[in-house]
Amino acid sequence: MNGFSLARFESQTNVDITRKAPLFLCKFEVGKLDSQSVDARAQMLKLEKDGKNKIWTRVLKNSFAPLFMGKFQCVVGNPPWINWENLPEEYREMSSSLWSKYGLGVGPNAQQVGLGKRGRDMSMLFTYTCCDRYLADNGLLGFMITQMVFKTGGAAGFRRFKLSQDRMLKVAVVHDMVTLRPFESAANMTSMIILRKGEQTTYPVPYVRWIKQKKGEIGDVTLADAMSVCSQEQLVAIPVDSKDKNSPWITAKPHVVNILNKIKGTSQYKAHAGVYTGGANGVYWVKILEKKPSNLLVIENRHDLGKKDLKKTVTEVEVDLVYRLVRSGDIEKWKYRSENYVIVPHTKATSWRAIDESTMKSNFPRTYSYLDGFREFLRNRPDYLLRRKRYPFYIMFNAHRISFMPYKVVWKRMASKMEAVVLHPIDDRDIGRKVPILQETLSYIPLKVENEAHFLCAILNAVEINALVRSFSQMGGKSFATPSILDQVRIPRYDPSDKTHRKLAELSKEAHSLASKSMLTELEKTEIEIGKCVAELYQLSDREVEKLEAEV
Repeated sequence: MNGFSLARFESQTNVDITRKAPLFLCKFEVGKLDSQSVDARAQMLKLEKDGKNKIWTRVLKNSFAPLFMGKFQCVVGNPPWINWENLPEEYREMSSSLWSKYGLGVGPNAQQVGLGKRGRDMSMLFTYTCCDRYLADNGLLGFMITQMVFKTGGAAGFRRFKLSQDRMLKVAVVHDMVTLRPFESAANMTSMIILRKGEQTTYPVPYVRWIKQKKGEIGDVTLADAMSVCSQEQLVAIPVDSKDKNSPWITAKPHVVNILNKIKGTSQYKAHAGVYTGGANGVYWVKILEKKPSNLLVIENRHDLGKKDLKKTVTEVEVDLVYRLVRSGDIEKWKYRSENYVIVPHTKATSWRAIDESTMKSNFPRTYSYLDGFREFLRNRPDYLLRRKRYPFYIMFNAHRISFMPYKVVWKRMASKMEAVVLHPIDDRDIGRKVPILQETLSYIPLKVENEAHFLCAILNAVEINALVRSFSQMGGKSFATPSILDQVRIPRYDPSDKTHRKLAELSKEAHSLASKSMLTELEKTEIEIGKCVAELYQLSDREVEKLEAEV
């Protein structure tokens, strides 16, 4: 049940709860509840019985009111996990001063803005508010919380662990329960944090990863039973950027952290996310039914995609603005496919602004007429209303001149391991030779030189980089391998005069060719050679590479 409980306690156990287990025995002295508290509790129970344990707007509205009196030595609970963009505008405005008060209102980076994301979760604000209002000095707070607060750039403010300039929070331990999936039928990335009020967080932080040893859900069991079917890995957590304590955490075994320090750093390259339709895939994504003379295509929109069914439309459009589309499911290590198409009303010259309406009407009248049939739907996209109202109604998001670069090193943004591939222009019988356009669920590095692209692809597919990215990313989540990973990976600029750089480029080309022919034995040998070159690049010993291989 999404809520929280408060209690005073006297410990009656010698178990060190900050290191051994997320549960402990204690004697509770329940605080007195005022009439407002009783009403809130009754309201929460009714919502639970009615099956409305989702976004409880009335509960949210009152969650920051002084429902309980006094301070407590222990606060335990499960705060609501609700993304900022899913909150009604009323609640965004209502809580805005609190986000600022606790330094949690860190603005999104340009990439997040381009994708309409803010990277905030209500559990962050709830945690700080409860620590401030209900937790006594030197008291402990234990909250179930989403793992994203430790792994994503948008949660940097949360990792300040400060209520104010001189009031600190110490992370005593984090328990990673992602693989346990403690909430039935939910795919949430679940963790538990224990904070002590009045002390400063010091690194490394103890980080316990729970691993389920049997299939299926564990269910409601005792601690002893849970321990019997689970194992625990004792890891440590440190900021991935040693100069920025608010940066995402590396979580790994202590000896592995020392090896990863040789790889992490700043890349000489910048990555980006693919193009985002703002929830209008059913408009922009199309099937080609027929190629006609005079530069025209007969297309049908993918009307059944997305949360809202759109009208099925079969019409003619100009070939100029139709491209191959590469989606997340099209990408594998060393290879990809592209069987879908997308209309992109942008050019290299217009970049993110899109083609203006007068030019569209003049140069691409049929494409304009097709998009105009969805005018109201496109104008009501949330991201259009928030950020692009002054621009053509058919504008896309995160489309730039770099979207049309000839070579791209591409990997999945939502995955559990790095799998990169080099994309290049495709000869298509219907639309001609064009560079594919990428969906926003993909990250990529745009490049002009083929050898440079393959050099980067070889490095990104190496076990060393995979181990590093997995250590500071949200495994299996939406923030596993965002474009920002390159801020933490030390990749040198390609130097064609460097024999190791040239060899990596050639080996990547070979790997792509072998993968396309499914020559797996030969591919494995090539990957071993790539690993040797990458180890040489980062000056890693064979023993150090073996330790990283054991982690992935």
